[in-house]
Amino acid sequence: MKRLIVLLMVTATVVLGPSSASAAYSPSATDGWVPGVGHAPGSLGTFVTDLWIYNPSTDTPTDVTLTFHVAEADGTAGNSTTVVVAPRETRFFPDFLPGLLGLTGSLIGNVRYASDAAPVLVSAHIYLSQATGTYGVFESGIPASEALGRKLAADDTATLWQMYGLANDPGFRTNVDVTNTSNAPVTVILNVVEPEHSLIVNNGGAGATATVPAYSNHRFSDVLSNLEAGYANAPGLRVTVAIPETASSSAACFAVASVLDVRTGDTYVFPGQRQ
Repeated sequence: MKRLIVLLMVTATVVLGPSSASAAYSPSATDGWVPGVGHAPGSLGTFVTDLWIYNPSTDTPTDVTLTFHVAEADGTAGNSTTVVVAPRETRFFPDFLPGLLGLTGSLIGNVRYASDAAPVLVSAHIYLSQATGTYGVFESGIPASEALGRKLAADDTATLWQMYGLANDPGFRTNVDVTNTSNAPVTVILNVVEPEHSLIVNNGGAGATATVPAYSNHRFSDVLSNLEAGYANAPGLRVTVAIPETASSSAACFAVASVLDVRTGDTYVFPGQRQ
């Protein structure tokens, strides 16, 4: 009898495996994006982006093509270069726009990465560099597969980027950057929503719209200003971004909010979340 029980246990282990739990999520990808990157000299210092690429494979080197798209302009051409990342190697590219791509001047936009042989992890330090030091934010690359498509219907309240926890008082400014990951212009709608009745309280209740060029990005600036009467400085406001249901089935985007403390220059970033 004991031998039978042991045999059944071994059989169950072989058939079912050690666990029925699904594998943990990884943001490694062969195609992904980092929004809000740039290089821009200014009176307070230089806006800089450092880039890291890590290849988690133990045995497969990969070619990673980086393509920079300028904000508010058609990005179907872009500016590209390819780097080789060995297995388990981390490549670091400080101030990568002039340093790696050879681009100069004042440039703001996004970078797309495409790896030909293995999924990679990409991260960026986006900051203001001054003689006295630096301050800025860290962003992880977002797999292209996580881009949000068009709404399913006019009354669809789920296919939205959701951003909350955003400071709404005169000491802060909230901007929202939307990246179009498709090869044609996309119109997006940004709404500021009050928490109690889900009323839209920006632009007279109509929300704000913008057309984002192909592969480019658009910034909605200071989105919590000029709200409906009674909602200035109101707590708990939420920002949503959506692509209308009438858009092409290939339309897709990311949305990221950044909150700037205008007194100190400190910034925090809130990548849009899907519900």
